[in-house]
Amino acid sequence: MLSLRNVEATINKKILDKSRYLDIIITVIVSVLILVLSCYVKNLISEKVKFLSKTFFYSFTNQKGENITWYLESYTDASYYYEPFLQAFSFEGWNPYKRYLGSELDYYMYGPIFIYSKYITLLIIGFLHPNLSQIELVKASIKWSAITIDSLSVMMLYIVIINLKFLKEKLVLKHIIGFLGSILLMLAPINLYYSDTLYLNGPLMTFFALIGLNYFLKEKYTLSGIFLSLSFLSKQLSLFLVIQFFILIWKSKDLKTAFTKFLNPFIITSFLLSIPWIFITPILYIGRIFAAGHPQFYLNEELSIAQSLANSISSLGCELCAQIYWYLNFVMIPFLVFYGGCLLFAHFNAKEIMESEENIILYTTLSVLILHTFISRGIYKYYNSYINVFFILSIIVVSYRIIKYMFKKEKGFSAKEKITLSFIIFLCSILFTILLWGENLLIMKIQRERHPLILLLMTIIFSFSFKLDNYKKLFIKKNYRILVIDVKSFFIYIYSSTKKKFLKMVKIICKKLKKEND
Repeated sequence: MLSLRNVEATINKKILDKSRYLDIIITVIVSVLILVLSCYVKNLISEKVKFLSKTFFYSFTNQKGENITWYLESYTDASYYYEPFLQAFSFEGWNPYKRYLGSELDYYMYGPIFIYSKYITLLIIGFLHPNLSQIELVKASIKWSAITIDSLSVMMLYIVIINLKFLKEKLVLKHIIGFLGSILLMLAPINLYYSDTLYLNGPLMTFFALIGLNYFLKEKYTLSGIFLSLSFLSKQLSLFLVIQFFILIWKSKDLKTAFTKFLNPFIITSFLLSIPWIFITPILYIGRIFAAGHPQFYLNEELSIAQSLANSISSLGCELCAQIYWYLNFVMIPFLVFYGGCLLFAHFNAKEIMESEENIILYTTLSVLILHTFISRGIYKYYNSYINVFFILSIIVVSYRIIKYMFKKEKGFSAKEKITLSFIIFLCSILFTILLWGENLLIMKIQRERHPLILLLMTIIFSFSFKLDNYKKLFIKKNYRILVIDVKSFFIYIYSSTKKKFLKMVKIICKKLKKEND
């Protein structure tokens, strides 16, 4: 009997190994296909719609003879800033963190990974096309770094989707959903225009943030911290993911795990990748990394200035309310209240959020929306290229929950009824797709000051992802007493761990000095 069981176990193991190898092969093939297809499609479409990039406002007459204006926010950062940055860095030994008063080179406000990615692209294109002039090489590098990295984000979204626990064992279905999700991002209008036609700065942050999220969902917190560091040093907005992920690990595991497995790798990686700039020009480097933006000094409607909810309120005709919000926004009160509340929500509900990948994705999407809606410096339309990836993941999670609820709620469905329900869910998925692309097109077309209102509406909708009981925890006094204790333990941990490391270092130095004296 034992031998028969052993044979059966061996056969099952071989079948399992074969299915795993097959899954890996399919994943590699589909990933490469998505990457190549995305690069081709994005390049093709960007060339077709490039005429739109020549104007900040696109006006035309529709079939009814009505004059229509799209408020596209067609910023020329790629030609005005990125090309001079890359030219100077590649051929003139430029320090991105040195003052160059009166020059566009004085406006580099990103981490070093941003310019490194452009430079690596330049080296590859220069190797493949050695006859290009410097100007042609720089222009091609700016274009293809944006398109390639945005395509890598599309591929990475596919990988995140197929690795979701509720899909992982469904060998065929997960690849279908992953492929459809990647197509949804590949053809998202905001990504096609702002990332792939205007070559703005969102794709690199998005790509590394997706990898960081993927490892966070797998509970590989060290790798998550490392890749979120790369994301942060591409564009600073992803730092807020680090803060909330740290809180979730801390309150669902413990403080030591949150530091040693997640935050320390993030800090160490950020420091190492900041060399040599952090030593050459430390004050300017730290200033440009952590103080790249600031609250608006006045209710500004200039085209170069990001828009906040104050502009949205003003556009609705309520000037007094707009001024009140602006004063509050200037001292960052809306941001501190709402994003601070979002962090408190994570602190009080961490164990429930970390129970499932669905909750993590929904909370992350909600937090990203809150951040972009209430950030004091305001937002640009192209920021939605970053929001899109979380929105798509949330669409998949919501669809899964609807299916799970319907099949669990009614156990007596016949085969035909189940097929009907599946068809309904399929139609819902198409509806979600139309909503995403429709929302993208709406944001691109509307007056720029209305953009924050759309994000506010999306934030309100996503706030229903969690139960009322989760929000009630924000108003329980006992939780704030625990919060005070947690804050104290946070600083005590930092003090004690720093003290231990300092004493350890002193002992090592003393031993070395003793050996030298002997």
